[in-house]
Amino acid sequence: MRISKYETLQTAARGTIGVISTRANRMDFGNDGFNLQRQSTIWHQTLNPTWTVAQVEAAVAQTMGMTQQAISYISGKPINDTNSAASKGYEVELSFNPSRYWTLKATGAKQQAIDSDLSPNLQRYLEERLPIWTTVRIPTGIVPTTGQPLPNAGERWWDIRTNDTPSLFYTGNVLAPLKLAITTQGKPKPQTRQYSANFITNYRLAGLFPDHKWLKNVGVGGSARYASKGAIGFVAGAPDPDGIVRSLDGSRPIYDKATVSADLLGTYDFRFNRNKVRGRVQLNVRNALENGHLRRISVNPDGTPWNHRMIDPRQFILTTTFDL
Repeated sequence: MRISKYETLQTAARGTIGVISTRANRMDFGNDGFNLQRQSTIWHQTLNPTWTVAQVEAAVAQTMGMTQQAISYISGKPINDTNSAASKGYEVELSFNPSRYWTLKATGAKQQAIDSDLSPNLQRYLEERLPIWTTVRIPTGIVPTTGQPLPNAGERWWDIRTNDTPSLFYTGNVLAPLKLAITTQGKPKPQTRQYSANFITNYRLAGLFPDHKWLKNVGVGGSARYASKGAIGFVAGAPDPDGIVRSLDGSRPIYDKATVSADLLGTYDFRFNRNKVRGRVQLNVRNALENGHLRRISVNPDGTPWNHRMIDPRQFILTTTFDL
């Protein structure tokens, strides 16, 4: 029997915060049609077709509230931020062989994962950029080639939809996961399945039928696995003053149920060519309890699923091996 206790700490880890930081960077730069650099470039080129590249770039920098040097440095590069990730837990392993024909092994674990020191740089970045993002307006000048103003002239870029609306992208892909991460920092991650266990056994029928011509060559076994519940989403948080819900409640996770699975095994050992060649026929039944289904892995704040994973039904695998 073995019992282990462990504690680990990883500093400057990218994780989820790095993903959110990259999404924040996409508000200004990237391949999204709505990003501010692309849109402001189109505005100034359309309104001023005789301008040089340098003149357009200078106007874009002014619109974005950034220096040309900063744009050159950041454009095309994902920004990053870090957090500290700690994990701790226990592991237990027990092996027991009641006889030379029968083997048993069981393992169990309890684990917790905790994030801390979340995204100080990202939060400063957003504080600097939000006043720009929410106030930039589409220029109201006249396009020389058409004599008409730009589409949506005078409207806020923040509210205009191209392939996505900047405000909606920010709220759903940057603000919501960032607020959730900040709310849950210092607490065990509910997504982590706290408890898990595995059991494996094998038995050779020679222990029961030592003289039987066929049964003494048969072996049977199986394994079972258990994992406790894990969060796959969170309930919506309190609405903002305008009545719209834009955040999740980190204290109210929505859990996926605990999972149990099992495998079965059967073997038959044989010899031929005057016992010079040994062989084994083996039948494995993977996920013996499973008929196949879709398992929800992500849910909306109201509990309705929006992402699934396909769980394969039981599989029968027959193999033959030879030892020459």
